[in-house]
Amino acid sequence: MWPLLLLVLAIAVYFAFLRNPPAEDLTADEVAGSWNTGIARLGISPVYPASEDFYVGDLWATIRRAEDADPDQKIASAKKDNNSTWLGKSVRLDYIDLRPVMIDANHKQPVFTDTSNYTNGQASNGETLVENDKRPDPNQIALTLAAFPGVTITRQAKINSSAGWSLASFGLSAGDKRTDEIRIPVAETYGVSAGAAFNMLADWCAKKETTYRCTDDYARHVMAFSISEQILKPNFQTRIQLQLVYRVFMTREIDESNEINGVRGVDLQSNVKSAADPHTAAPVQGKPDESPPAQPSEPGLGLKTTVSLADGHAIALHQVFQRPLVFGYRAVSIDLTPVKKDAK
Repeated sequence: MWPLLLLVLAIAVYFAFLRNPPAEDLTADEVAGSWNTGIARLGISPVYPASEDFYVGDLWATIRRAEDADPDQKIASAKKDNNSTWLGKSVRLDYIDLRPVMIDANHKQPVFTDTSNYTNGQASNGETLVENDKRPDPNQIALTLAAFPGVTITRQAKINSSAGWSLASFGLSAGDKRTDEIRIPVAETYGVSAGAAFNMLADWCAKKETTYRCTDDYARHVMAFSISEQILKPNFQTRIQLQLVYRVFMTREIDESNEINGVRGVDLQSNVKSAADPHTAAPVQGKPDESPPAQPSEPGLGLKTTVSLADGHAIALHQVFQRPLVFGYRAVSIDLTPVKKDAK
């Protein structure tokens, strides 16, 4: 009887605990979210996917908060920042030419010699301590180097539980592990100072021909066409921020991996044995002190069942690009004042 009950319990546990695979498929939002989280830990804002078409001087309108007054009317833009892509919650409004500021800085900033005998990351000693006499053309934008550490994010959870009694026992176990790793072997950067960018943005917004582009109403209408028309609804509480990119970080090689592994297990065991008759047999007549010999017990009956399910998914990217791609940036920001409208 007990083995049958344990078998029924095993089937019930399977449908309640093991039927769903331990590792769900990696979705596009999860991959984008892990990238954004990893790059943000480097102290810069992420660009996903890494793109060549992203420049110093780009003017973006960004949704910093999106929440409908009616909780039943949520839309995708109400997700957390690190669960959505950059282009999914922002639009590029315009471009402000910051080249004159960069060119002016190129004429003043020193340029030093390259490391000699540089092979496989090994450098020689005795480099010159003064700037290079042969400077590049100061009227052209030059990339400078930046170093970022590799980022590895590991999330791991384990659950073990068991219960038992004299005749049977069972145990449940579960484990999930997710690893997100981003490595930027060599990073390059160019841009201007935050102060110079802020002054340029303030002047641009003060000009008569461009001042309307620095308003909440203009940014909101552009976003309505590219993201969702709900942004224009009076009951949809959105806060929009204007961002001017003043520095970008680029790479020619990206090494990224996202991996999920999970396991579920059930261990069932029974120890059912037919014991001897617990009641003492009646003594033989005439011999009150004697009892018949105990009958030998039947062979023990037991059952042990172990059920486990493991699954895993991985997405990896290791690629060298023909030209450098922007993977992160820094920007100066201005919060736009929303226009109050009466709900219809």
